[in-house]
Amino acid sequence: MRHTHIRLIVLSLIGLLFVLGCSKKEDQVVARVGDRTVTVADLNARIKGVTYTSWEDELKKRNDILDGIINDHLMILAAREQGFSEDPAFQQKMRSAERNTLLELLYQREIIEKSKPSEKEIKDAYEKMGWELSARHILVGTEEEAQSLREQIINGADFAEMAKEHSRDPSNKDKGGDLGYFGWGKMVPVFQDTVYAMEIGEVSMPVQSDFGWHIIKLEDRRTVDRREWEQEKDRIDRKITSDRSKVRAEEYVTALKEESNIQIETEGAQALLNNLMSKKTAPDDFTPEQLDMTVVTFKGGSWNIADFLEEFKTIPPMYQPRVKDLDDVDALVKNILTGLLLEKKARQIGLHNDPKVVEKLRLEEDSALLQTFRQKGMLQDTTVTDGEIIAYYNENVDRFSTFEQAHVLEIQLDSEEEAQEVLRQLRAGADFAKLAEEKSTRAWAAKKGGDLGWLDKRRYPKVSGAALEMEVGELGGPVQDANKYSVIKVLGKKPAEQKPLDEVRASIVGILRRDKEVVATKTWLEDMRQKMGVEIYEKVLLSTMTSPKEEPAS
Repeated sequence: MRHTHIRLIVLSLIGLLFVLGCSKKEDQVVARVGDRTVTVADLNARIKGVTYTSWEDELKKRNDILDGIINDHLMILAAREQGFSEDPAFQQKMRSAERNTLLELLYQREIIEKSKPSEKEIKDAYEKMGWELSARHILVGTEEEAQSLREQIINGADFAEMAKEHSRDPSNKDKGGDLGYFGWGKMVPVFQDTVYAMEIGEVSMPVQSDFGWHIIKLEDRRTVDRREWEQEKDRIDRKITSDRSKVRAEEYVTALKEESNIQIETEGAQALLNNLMSKKTAPDDFTPEQLDMTVVTFKGGSWNIADFLEEFKTIPPMYQPRVKDLDDVDALVKNILTGLLLEKKARQIGLHNDPKVVEKLRLEEDSALLQTFRQKGMLQDTTVTDGEIIAYYNENVDRFSTFEQAHVLEIQLDSEEEAQEVLRQLRAGADFAKLAEEKSTRAWAAKKGGDLGWLDKRRYPKVSGAALEMEVGELGGPVQDANKYSVIKVLGKKPAEQKPLDEVRASIVGILRRDKEVVATKTWLEDMRQKMGVEIYEKVLLSTMTSPKEEPAS
């Protein structure tokens, strides 16, 4: 008895461990479609942002969205069955998607993650945010010139006068290089790091930025208010990471190019230039001899013109750069090659096997197959016959008819009393157009003697509704619409008329085709569900519910 009790406890614990180990909710399967699965995570991702009015409403929406996901999987399976994934254009699209994904992850791993500041660096930056600095600078083209000017200043030359004479910065040259007061984060990183480390009155060594070479003199510093640490730390983290990433990315690419020893071959580049300038980029635009000409060599390989064109055609036409000289060809070839070298680097460090890459590419491929199948795969017969067009036209007279219309004059007024007085004057023989010009508050119509033109029930509904009930020549009103009162006169009426068939034929064809597509798609999906096999796990679906279920009153 004791052993049996212990055995039951052990089995219960094993069962509990199994459930705990296998029931990570997001990974639970809520449906199977052929050999594909729909997880709770898939369902929740699609239903994110949907609102519900009750438990029953949520269940219906979850079922509807799950059906949509299942239908997508059925179309993806059909697309594979029909060989769309083997199409060269499709494979090229996926090749580009894979490259882009690898480059994104490479940038994240090698640039972003390695540019993150430490907690100490963030705190140091926060301390600097409590100060504003005042400085002058001189911007020149070379390090030698900057060093020469610094030596003259150290030996007694006036910094401001030297800036006026030599600086290339037009924004402050005439002010002696005066930058005024500035806070942390306002200058390029290398300039900022230098000036914040200086003492008042100190003149820096030459500092290089993207603008050129700087000599900096710190004039003053003053304290300023700043937000609390908790409010600023994340922003500082992002700012430092961003600044460092730009520098690190440039250094990373430069090092890769130097390591790869990229060399442009002038003869091949010239042949390429001649055709690119004429926008001739298809292989047929080149002779076989030209296609075989080497355009670039690099460590571990080379490209001929045919190799280059194979990569060039993956660039969408709108993004293909224009080239006008050999320098442009040099830059274009190196940029395209660099992308491939970066992809190669990503593969060398194993990023192509990263689960994030694998999953993203799976989703990309599914999305592309689904899109392709919706465009090309479900080729159902949606031909519409003349008989169907005529029948639909005759069965939907109201849908293809004009509305009854009335030609209306109006005097719009601010009060019912004013409207009654105007109506009295009109019935006594006053001129409608003249009174409209003098009194109507609908300015655009007043200028035309109150003429609103031909109205149907959709335009000024209160006024047109009243006018359509009146006889031609009849005065009417006051008609209240919001806080206005209208006196109206009907000049003419047109009955509703059915539009000619030729006028609405295209519209009817579109309606009938869409109806046929809906029916055909529904039938196709039902057949595919039978063919592929679809299972929905109701208990798992119910476990995803978030709305409270109201119990019936006892």
